Amino acid sequence: MGFGPSHSSGRGSALLLSAKTVWKSSARMTGIVAALVWELSGLKRRIEKGKLERIEGLRFLSGILAGTEVVLVASGIGQEQAAYAARLLLQRFQPSLLLSIGFAGALQSELQPADLILGERIIGTRGKGDLLEVLPLSPALLTQAEQAAKTSGLRWWKGTLLCSNRMLIEPREKSEAAESEALAVEMESWAIAQIALKAGVPFLAVKTISDLLDQGLGLDFNRLLDRNGYPAYSKILLAILTHPGALPSLWRLQRTTTRAKRSLTTFLARFLGQLDSANIYPS
Repeated sequence: MGFGPSHSSGRGSALLLSAKTVWKSSARMTGIVAALVWELSGLKRRIEKGKLERIEGLRFLSGILAGTEVVLVASGIGQEQAAYAARLLLQRFQPSLLLSIGFAGALQSELQPADLILGERIIGTRGKGDLLEVLPLSPALLTQAEQAAKTSGLRWWKGTLLCSNRMLIEPREKSEAAESEALAVEMESWAIAQIALKAGVPFLAVKTISDLLDQGLGLDFNRLLDRNGYPAYSKILLAILTHPGALPSLWRLQRTTTRAKRSLTTFLARFLGQLDSANIYPS
């Protein structure tokens, strides 16, 4: 059962979400947006009563996870793709909570692969890296996430996420981004947080470290995406064939992302299992 992009239809352009819209959902459903199917694959295997729906060019997987009703979607990489998926998820499923999950690059030397990052605030960027406003996240959700992290057996941190408009490929780029004093960098949470705040839906960003501060990614993946922000595997294969020296970095990235995915799955299963007893749903 796959989910994420649907190539049978293009993404619609008439999707609207007013800044004044406030959801009055009574359902205790949690919406989960990740950039990549790979980031969601561990959760997918734990879904019970799964239902796959193709809507406006995206695949949504709904079902029961750790006793909680959820809907998952892989948006594609980038803020535009993430905002599109978040708006569509809110319109069609009206969840009571919205999570942005996935991998992040370390911006601090003490962070290790698979470390869990709970976003306390998010800094957005635009253009050539100009910083935008800082978005705070839901205090009640963050408190619940901290409680789950403390009993998860994982290394975890709470702090600021930097939401970049491009992947940072080289250690030099990460070192420059570290001047923001953020713990880690990713590419979707700021856009999703904006959508959630406008809709009045509690929001939380949960990331795991996939690459270290001094770790290069091997290839410029910014050039290896399709028009919807998903990895273009034919481009990646060609890049590997023409740049075989990138293979050691790619193997290392494969190992660290596998560890990051396991950490993310472990935490979210525990976190979601505690939501029924937490007083965090809007009335």
